[in-house]
Amino acid sequence: MHVILVFTYGISIKEWDDLGILSREVEIYKKMNKEHNVRFTFLTFGDNEDEKYSHLINDLTIIPIYKYINKSKNSIFNFFKTLIGVKKLIKLIEKPTVIKTNQLNGSWVAMMLKLHTKSPIYIRTGYNLFEFSVKDKKNIFKKIFYYLLTQISLVYSNNYSVTSNADKLFLEKYFYTKNISVIPNWIADVKFNDFNNRYKNKVLSVGRLEPQKNFFSLIKSLSNSNIELDLVGEGSEKKALRKYADSLNVKLNLLGRLEHSDLNQHYLKYRIFILPSGFEGNPKVVLEAISRGTLIIAKKNKNIAEVITNGLNGVLYENENEIIDKITYFLENESELNKLVNKAYDLIVENNSIEKIVERELNIYNQS
Repeated sequence: MHVILVFTYGISIKEWDDLGILSREVEIYKKMNKEHNVRFTFLTFGDNEDEKYSHLINDLTIIPIYKYINKSKNSIFNFFKTLIGVKKLIKLIEKPTVIKTNQLNGSWVAMMLKLHTKSPIYIRTGYNLFEFSVKDKKNIFKKIFYYLLTQISLVYSNNYSVTSNADKLFLEKYFYTKNISVIPNWIADVKFNDFNNRYKNKVLSVGRLEPQKNFFSLIKSLSNSNIELDLVGEGSEKKALRKYADSLNVKLNLLGRLEHSDLNQHYLKYRIFILPSGFEGNPKVVLEAISRGTLIIAKKNKNIAEVITNGLNGVLYENENEIIDKITYFLENESELNKLVNKAYDLIVENNSIEKIVERELNIYNQS
């Protein structure tokens, strides 16, 4: 079986490497190749630097789009270049069994490949691009573009997957749909040793330092407390978050970006992980934190509620004023914390192990 993976628009393998997520992103493809003899071609939005990563997976072919199509500084020009320029790449590509996307953004390349190769297409999405554009208050042209891209992809794809039931219900309500599967994100290494030697006065959060992640509300909730916040990530709000924390006398430790393997070890230091964002898809950081034995305290939204059931395997809150009381309670009641953590761990082993997600994805390949 030969699968072409079309990367998210604008993303290269080198960028995965620079972001420290390369090992995580390729793990599922390595497993499919080694255990199920699936051969991959990565079609990336990079240049010839991407070709040096061909050793990552046995018999991996890498075709960087911007090696063959001149990249423009104008994003609109780039869109049309990638849309029209696919024809130049056809001669480099062996006919695939199936064409898969990593996200919806960039799916026009996959659809053009289907047009030329007649191979079936599987469009995988990690979050609802159109709904996020509305909640992020993007300009009207982007909203229209993402709406049309979603609808065309739903119609033109042989299979289409989302990571949550909430996303599926949204698409079925507002779009003409067919063949939608729910395949959540996966965890490869699901284990933790014990609860010993973890911080008793620190909590952890991870994410891009951008408005969607709502870190200002988290910092505000910790004012006038002795709880420190360790924050992993980079982004445009970094300086503003530091200034805001200082103004509220909150001990904020900005840890920058961590390699994925380092981050997985870092989770083991904490009893509590906070997710303050108002909207998410199926957040990998939550699954990873659970896999390392941390209690999740998260702002309630329809997607996170599919991962966390309040009081069963984690804690949900609606108002930032609730956060400090919940942190204090569970730090002082370790038996209650451990009970929720163990239940959360059992559930992700059941629902999110890489072995189960590989099986479900291979079924989609075979159905396409």
